[in-house]
This record gives sequence, C-alpha cells and structure tokens, in this order.
Amino acid sequence: MRRSDLDWTIVRLSILNNGPRTGNVRAGYMGRGEVGTSISRADIADFMLKQVQDSKYLRQTPLISN
Repeated sequence: MRRSDLDWTIVRLSILNNGPRTGNVRAGYMGRGEVGTSISRADIADFMLKQVQDSKYLRQTPLISN
C-alpha cells in the first residue's frame, strides 16, 4: 500500500460495540493518548464515509475510537 500511487487510508479499530452513532470519533495513534478503547460500528461507518472527501488521513493509518 505505501508504495502504491493510489490514495488510501487504513482505518484501525479499537473494540467494537453496537451503540448508536454519536458523531464523536477520536482519531490518532497508539501511545499518544489520543484514542480510547472502544467505538460503535455506526461511528466507524460514519468516519470511513467521511474519509472519501477528507484528505486529513490520506496515506495514513489512524486508530479510531469514541
């Protein structure tokens, strides 16, 4: 992936739950205190759909949580 000429984002996940979409997604990297331990499936879908138009994490691998 890293050598590809394509635009990509690999979203890493914490523990999944079936909670509702909160719109409160924390994205960051392990060891920096930026993310928590779980996330709802609805918030994962919301975050991933937004990445189609957002270049903030282009060619990166953020971890997401609520």
